[in-house]
Amino acid sequence: GRRLESLPEAAVQKALLTPSTTPARLLTIGIDGSMLSTREGWQETKVGVIVRDEHHVEGRPTHRGVVTSARYVTGSSVDDLRDRLRPAAEAAGIETAERVAVVSDGAPWIRNLCDELFPEAIQVLDWPHVVEHLTDCGKALLGERDPLLATWVRTTTTLVWSGRADSLLIELSALLDMSDVDRAPLNALVRYIENNLARIDYPRFRKLGLPIGSGVVESAHKHVLQVRMKRAGQHWSPPRCRRMARLRAANRTGGPHFATRLRAARRAITGI
Repeated sequence: GRRLESLPEAAVQKALLTPSTTPARLLTIGIDGSMLSTREGWQETKVGVIVRDEHHVEGRPTHRGVVTSARYVTGSSVDDLRDRLRPAAEAAGIETAERVAVVSDGAPWIRNLCDELFPEAIQVLDWPHVVEHLTDCGKALLGERDPLLATWVRTTTTLVWSGRADSLLIELSALLDMSDVDRAPLNALVRYIENNLARIDYPRFRKLGLPIGSGVVESAHKHVLQVRMKRAGQHWSPPRCRRMARLRAANRTGGPHFATRLRAARRAITGI
């Protein structure tokens, strides 16, 4: 892990997978955070996944899609992830890709990071997270057992799904004018929609063939980090947590021979 940290990320990505030379029709980037137990308490490890369109086999209604190859990076902080994510995207061919999409849950740190690193990308808000926010607001207003909750969820999700978020905001504003309504969840939902209007244009995203779910990065939490780093009784020291996360990302990117490839890259750089 210490040796891996000493290598430039561009060299790591080149060693793990041959950099792509043909333009990708679509480059999908997923970003999220995963909580791991350390000796200083639970801490979030940032995860980034980069997938070219030819390596993503679309699923069917009864079957999930399959990613045959991807580049994974991790970081102990936003700054740490920033240093690794852009070189990985460049190795995947972001500079020549016809279209770039970033799918996430819309957390502010992810939005800011995307604006900085990938200004050319179309940012997509994960659809299940949108449904969750709409449902939670309905539960707060009506209660979980109210028969009208299903109508609330169906109506609000239909408006967003069909590209009529502006109409939903008008309806929510009308509810805010009522004297006997709980304004706190309504205000939170209004802010959520207003802050993400460009990220919930799902009719446009579907027309462009963009993914609208963050399943790729959600699954990375399990097969990159948690399967190795979230076992019973494990409590990592922060430095070892950071190094193991990077090793796991390298393993899932380069395959079973990732260590051999990294040693060859290190010899080429240092002569050792």
